[in-house]
Parts: sequence; C-alpha cells; structure tokens
Amino acid sequence: METNTVGDIAGKSEATNRNKPKRRVALIFIAVLMCLAICIQYYASSLVKRFVGVSCPHGMHPATYATIDQVSPVMQDATVAMEDGHFYTHHGFDFPTIWHALLVDIQDGKIELGGSTITQQLAKSLFLTKDRTIWPKLMEIPLTIELERQLPKKRILELYLNCIDYGSGQTGITAAAGYYFHTTPDKLSLVDSACLVGIVPAPDQIPGQMGLVMECEQTALSRMVYFFPNRYSDQQMQSALAQPLDRLMAPFRDAYDRGAVETIPATWHGVGMFFFALPDTPLKIPNVNVVLKPQLAAFLDDAHEHYGLVGIDHLGVYNDRPTRQNANIISAHAYGRAIDISGFRFKDSEHYAVVDHDKPNVAPHLALMETLLKRHFDIVVDWRDDPERHQTHFHCEARAKM
Repeated sequence: METNTVGDIAGKSEATNRNKPKRRVALIFIAVLMCLAICIQYYASSLVKRFVGVSCPHGMHPATYATIDQVSPVMQDATVAMEDGHFYTHHGFDFPTIWHALLVDIQDGKIELGGSTITQQLAKSLFLTKDRTIWPKLMEIPLTIELERQLPKKRILELYLNCIDYGSGQTGITAAAGYYFHTTPDKLSLVDSACLVGIVPAPDQIPGQMGLVMECEQTALSRMVYFFPNRYSDQQMQSALAQPLDRLMAPFRDAYDRGAVETIPATWHGVGMFFFALPDTPLKIPNVNVVLKPQLAAFLDDAHEHYGLVGIDHLGVYNDRPTRQNANIISAHAYGRAIDISGFRFKDSEHYAVVDHDKPNVAPHLALMETLLKRHFDIVVDWRDDPERHQTHFHCEARAKM
C-alpha cells in the first residue's frame, strides 16, 4: 500500500496555496460577470416595461399607430411567414434557423442569411442603433428575453408592424398601406400584404423596381402556403399572383393616378412650350399636377410681361420612376409637380440654353431667369446645387400640398 511522505504532503499543500489566489481571482471575475448580467437584465426589463399595455407607446404617433386589431389578419400572417415562420412557437430565438443561416453564411464566405426573429428585430428597432459594434449585439439578447417575457406575441407583432421600414420613406404599416395602396391597414388584401412584406428585406432597393417587387411577392405567397397550409387555398394564391401590380401599387400607377391630372396648353400666358426632342413647334404638356400650374403661370406672366419671354425649352414634367437615386427620395416628376427648363426664347429671337451657362454672353440672362424662377417656384435646382445632374436645365418644383 502506497503511503504519502511528509514531503509529498508538504508539496501538495504548497501547490494548493499557490492556486488559491488564482481561484480567488476567478471567483471574483465570475461574481462581477454575474452582477453585470443582472444589472443589464434589470436595465433591459426597465426599457421594455414602457411598452407593456394596449395603448400607443410613448414616442409613436397615435394618429398613425395601428393596434393589432386594426391590421388585417392576412397582413399579420404574411409578416410572420416572411420574417419569422416560427414566431408563435419560439421564445425569442429560433435556434434551428439561426444555425441554418450560420452554416449557409460560412459556406458562402459572406453574410447572406439572417436568423433574427421578429422579436430580435423589434429589439433592434426600439432600443438599439445600427452600429456594427459588440454592445448592440450583447444588448439584443436581454432585450429579446424581456420582450418575450413581458409582452404577449400579438403585442410584439403589433409593435413590429408599427416601426418597420417599408421603403420609400414609409415607416410603419399605416404609412405603408396609405402610400402604396391608398388604403388602411385593416383593408390590406392578400396581394397587398405579400407586396409589403416582400419589400421589408431590402427597403432601399426593392420599392422602385417592379421586377423585384413581383419576385418578392411570389416568395411571400409561397411562404404563406408553407407556414399556413390550411388557411389559404390554391385559388386564392393564383388569384393574388394574377393581379397586375402596375395598376395596384400607387408608386407604379401612371401619372394621372398619382394626381397629375392637368394639362398646359402649347402656348400659355404668351409663352410657347417647346419640348427638347421636338424644338420647332410648341406642344401641350400633359400630366401636370394642380400645384405646379399656378407657380409656372406666375413665372410665365412675369417673364413675358417684363422681359419679353416668348418660349421655354423643357425636358417634360412627368417620368415613370416614383423614386430617384435611391428608394427614399421621392421624385416630384412622377407626380407632375416639377418641370425641367433647359432654355429660354425671347422676342428679339435671342435663345439661351442652360447648358451654355459658362458662356459670358449667356450667364447674365440665365441669372435673370433664375431669379424669377426662384421667386415663383418652391424649389429651384441648377448646376451649382447639383453639378452631376443639372448641367443642362433648371429643376423647378412645387411642393406637395399637406
């Protein structure tokens, strides 16, 4: 039988004594972490408490806030199917989906799929910034836990629908329903809902492109069939897919549908309207918004009476794109509220083109016309304001009536 000598016992005692400080440091570190976690969880709990209840939360506008009962059931289903198919069964984190997204991202070598649930996305929208730092990521966890602990699923979905970005500057379901379909959230149909949830993954890119909207609509409908197999029939889905979005979604409607219902005569207030592509004969200008006409008329009267203006060259009033540069910049042209003037014709046969603004004999005349334009239009943009896009014309715009 092996026995321990006095030396062995002394050696073990010495080793134990050496490890005591390390253990003490480890215990202190663990205790500090636990205290920090408790403090963070308490802080997260206090933030979420403000959203407990059934009323419009502080910071959201009561006039545009939609309760869950004011959102059509089909819009609720479409949102869940597109964004978080297991929303009603998980407790804030969909671990199988997160794992699948992680595997796909690793395989592709870049972040393509996200595994965030509706609750996680709500935590980001309500409390966190978009900074790609560690702190928002860490805070997302306790906030998600508290949202699930303190709020019922319907309240979480309600809050999410009211703070989501639907592109084109529209935040929240009320704004999106009104902008895209001229309706209210409770009247959103199957196809309306599929289009709206299809925009959410890329709100800065999708709204201005019909092809992408149609593709995302089809994806949303297919996910609704998958996650709610007994709720929607094949006939309903086929009917939704058959509806033409160019007549359904307001941003894709033609100029008349957008409110550009007026026409300017070929010669108006003594001034001819010359379209740049057909410069020899004045032509009437269709698709003009009612707010633009009086401002243009005032400019024409002033320039004709005091400076002998008899014609303007223009690039038109209306174009097909509802957005410019990116989906958050709404184009006034698509609503008939702007006209691009590229030249001015006077009684003495003088003709000055904006593209020649650097020429000494042209610049004074353009400066005079610009002064009049700014006197009568709400917005005037030229080559100094936007060198990239306005070297050839003055962009003259009337603001929309509020």
